[in-house]
Amino acid sequence: DVVDSVHMVDLSHFDLLDVSSGKSSLIELMVFTKNAKFKFGDTNNEHPVTTKPIKTYPHHTVFMMGQCTTILPGHVENPDLFYVNVSSQQYKAVELFTKLRVYSDETLMPPEIYRIFVPQKNQPCVAKFKDNMYYRALITKVHSPEKVSVMFVDFGNEEEKDLSELRRIKDEFLSLPKQAVPCSLADIKPLHSHKWSDNATRALNDLIAGEMPNAGQLLTMTVYSYDDFGKASVVLHRFDGVSTSINVNASLVSQDFAQSTGPLSVTGDIRHKVTCKSEDGLPPVLMESTNLSAYNILKEMTERNESGKVPKKERLVPVVVSHWKNPEQIWVQIATKELLHHLRTVEDYINREMSNPHSFHSKHANLTSEHPLKEGEMCLYKVIVENNVSWRRGRVIEVLRDPDARDPRIVCNTYKVTSYDYGDTLELKRKDIVKLSPNSSFLKNKSYCVQCRIVGIIAAGGSTWTQTALERFKSLLTKHHSDLFILVKELPLPDEQPESIGISLVAKESIIPGPLEPRKETFQPFKNLLINEAVAMPTMRRQRDTQESDDELDLNCANPSPSSSVDNMRTPMPFSMNKETSLLSKLKKEHQMSEIQTIDTKARYLEPDFPINQVFRATITDVDHDLNIHFRIVPDNDAPQPIQIINQAIIQAMRDRETLTPLAGEISIGRACSAYFDFDKTWNRAEIIGIVRDQRSNNNILQVRFVDYGNIDDVYPEQLSSDIFMLEIPKLAIYGKLHGCRPFNNNVMGKLLSELRSLIDKTLTIRWENFLVDKLPMKISIDIPEHGNLKNILMNKDLVVDEVDTDDIPEEAMRVIHRIEKSDYKMNSLTFSLNTYYPIAVSHPVAFNYFFMQALGISNPTTSNEHEIKVQDEYFFDCIRNMRDEVNNFNQVSRRTEGDIVCAQFCDDEWYRCIVTSTTWSGSSTEVIYVDYGNSWNVKNNQMRELPNRFMNCPTHAFLVRLGNIRPSRKETWKPKHSTMIADALAKFGDRPLAAIFSSVDFPMTVDLYETTRNNPRQPIRHALKDLVNTGEFEFITPPFC
Repeated sequence: DVVDSVHMVDLSHFDLLDVSSGKSSLIELMVFTKNAKFKFGDTNNEHPVTTKPIKTYPHHTVFMMGQCTTILPGHVENPDLFYVNVSSQQYKAVELFTKLRVYSDETLMPPEIYRIFVPQKNQPCVAKFKDNMYYRALITKVHSPEKVSVMFVDFGNEEEKDLSELRRIKDEFLSLPKQAVPCSLADIKPLHSHKWSDNATRALNDLIAGEMPNAGQLLTMTVYSYDDFGKASVVLHRFDGVSTSINVNASLVSQDFAQSTGPLSVTGDIRHKVTCKSEDGLPPVLMESTNLSAYNILKEMTERNESGKVPKKERLVPVVVSHWKNPEQIWVQIATKELLHHLRTVEDYINREMSNPHSFHSKHANLTSEHPLKEGEMCLYKVIVENNVSWRRGRVIEVLRDPDARDPRIVCNTYKVTSYDYGDTLELKRKDIVKLSPNSSFLKNKSYCVQCRIVGIIAAGGSTWTQTALERFKSLLTKHHSDLFILVKELPLPDEQPESIGISLVAKESIIPGPLEPRKETFQPFKNLLINEAVAMPTMRRQRDTQESDDELDLNCANPSPSSSVDNMRTPMPFSMNKETSLLSKLKKEHQMSEIQTIDTKARYLEPDFPINQVFRATITDVDHDLNIHFRIVPDNDAPQPIQIINQAIIQAMRDRETLTPLAGEISIGRACSAYFDFDKTWNRAEIIGIVRDQRSNNNILQVRFVDYGNIDDVYPEQLSSDIFMLEIPKLAIYGKLHGCRPFNNNVMGKLLSELRSLIDKTLTIRWENFLVDKLPMKISIDIPEHGNLKNILMNKDLVVDEVDTDDIPEEAMRVIHRIEKSDYKMNSLTFSLNTYYPIAVSHPVAFNYFFMQALGISNPTTSNEHEIKVQDEYFFDCIRNMRDEVNNFNQVSRRTEGDIVCAQFCDDEWYRCIVTSTTWSGSSTEVIYVDYGNSWNVKNNQMRELPNRFMNCPTHAFLVRLGNIRPSRKETWKPKHSTMIADALAKFGDRPLAAIFSSVDFPMTVDLYETTRNNPRQPIRHALKDLVNTGEFEFITPPFC
């Protein structure tokens, strides 16, 4: 102020250039030190002279209705008021808290400069917490000059603080929105009164912040509404990464801490309803947007179609012709269900307002009913629609004057009005027009129609359209009124709406070519129809070399089919993760809000199908850190690729709805969903597989697998959708490992991964080495065009080495082999020659086509290995015979330990060499492996003896082998029934002699079995499993010679 030429001033620190909210001043300091007092009183201890607008924190995050978000629990008052933090934003808060540590250093932040002397309500500041660190806060109440209450805006808790514990906040710490989001649990209320019990609050704390039995938990929140103060009404789900998630709202009800008031607090919430309330029933888009118009919607559509390279047929925009004068003056409304729904909602709201005598617009109409209207003024006008009075938006374009009036200033009570949303022009009396105030909510959105003209034609008679032409045009519009589309021809559309837009007006016709043929849809451009009627003529000849034809005949050409020739690389979807400011997004979201969606949280995608053939073509889609190669099988013929069908379904859903349905309901392992892959900006089918720790935010997030590609990604629930696509199509991604090799060493893993990942998106020939074994990972080899076998390529680069694959060997067999290898028994080291018949005995069928066999002595050996077989066979039987003779002198087994060497009886009461594997819980029996036969058995303790060392020198007598020339028929994979059938077939031979011929002598050896005679045990007479093949359940890979 200036009093008698004296300037009344206050002084503040020039040093505080980085503090704009309530700088310390000299007046404040003098009042605080009680050297002065406020001249105008001490109201609420606030500074009455220098009080000014305070810069404060941005509002906390506002969530889309129905959006599922990962959160961290904050301060809990009760189930009606608690605070949460958004997990995906937590890293920003952590960075902020680190920077706030500067307040603990008084040399950098001098208290005399940054201290608050006169606090104000709603003043932002930093306050000291019990950990002696400073955090962002807001003064909520001033109790005295020395005592205030503050809320920690990033946590939600409120505390009373001494003024000495507060500091002025620097502007840089005001930019991050408040991190604490106020919430309440939806559809519950206190059990017995209007107040929540302490037990209910404790139960809520336990549910959202309690310790989990495993490594961590995930807490998600879905917002269903907001109250007048911005508090979100939510459903919380807690997921431990193992079992199905817990509905926290429903849990409080089931534990008798709350009452249910609606479906959102019922366990198994699959009925997902999203609603959005707004004042007086005004549509949300009308409330929020001032830029909604048919032109802006059309502009967005064309831009999306251009960026997505959408086929011409899919660029057609459905329209309703609301008014026309000739083919060069047409007004259309966009006829998507969302925009029509919105327009009808707006019109219903206008009619409700005008029929309510107490509404603002009715009162305004009464007050201004005698006021004259001006040209260009916005108004409402009355029209009869289907025998009902309706009000529509309009603009006064001319004030009509009384031609008989002598005084030109006398205005006739008639006006010419153009319909703002339909395009027609009417002459109306003043009583049928309502003047709109400049701040009317009806003016928030622009016109819902757009003026167009058909390009490429002119009137046949010259510059004027004849009456005949107009009648034919009217007839065509009437015939096709419900199946009209436009294709914008003048692209790109400018930011400012032009007077008219050049289009092709297209009619869709449905025809039935023949009595037994399906209905067919064709598209007929009005340009061609009018030319054929001889009422219009083309402006220029068709340019055959142009990218887009002028006559739109290619609209009736089929779009490229999703065949195997289509590029397998994923391309960005123009409709993915659109900004919430998009008009299309808002419109479609508004339309979805009126729908109830049933969400199947139990759905699972079908497991992938194994290849039908041993050699097939596939596209490599991913290589994980375990060197599993994920791929997608390519059909042999020109049939559509399933992945293209799936992608088309997702893209179509995005076009129809703009955004996919947010994730809602229970979260469980294996749940089918859709997930956004940020790397290539696409939505894909996915399944939830667990919880992982996000390195950036140090919080738990969900982990999903993209089921058609095999890759795994860490995502927030905001990047997931409840939508499920093509549930009837199994997962397309299957995986395998290179057969017969392993990494050279750990040092080459990075380079090996790089080599393998260079194959991603390539279509290659793959051979299934363990054909028909439906076990993952498959054992595969891959052929690289012009370079050969991938394994050999990698071996030449010293990235892999040969290794025997044992993954396909039945677990039971490997268990026996590993036990023997770890024991003191001497392993069998006999060798066999290829394509030579050896007499054998089947000692124990294991599973599928695997069994243990014993090599029998050969009467007249001719080679060194045959001689060794004979010697070892005799040695074995001598050893067993001597053991049985002496067994009564062996020590009883007093203490049984896993791995002990013993001899034990079998069900035939004979004694055999064994290894102890386990004991029963009662200790009355012991499981042993019979090392010379390959089988295991539970024996009583009195049926075991300690085995002296001298009986361990004889090598074990059983070999694990695989039947190599037989497989299930009809390309069926190996199943337990096949194991049983082979075991039964081999058991029928009893003591009858068999001969094995070896096709591979590497572990596990591969053999074929033949019947022989006792007189000549090395002469095959018939395949041993020929009868089994004759049943039709099996087939020979290569026909046997007998």
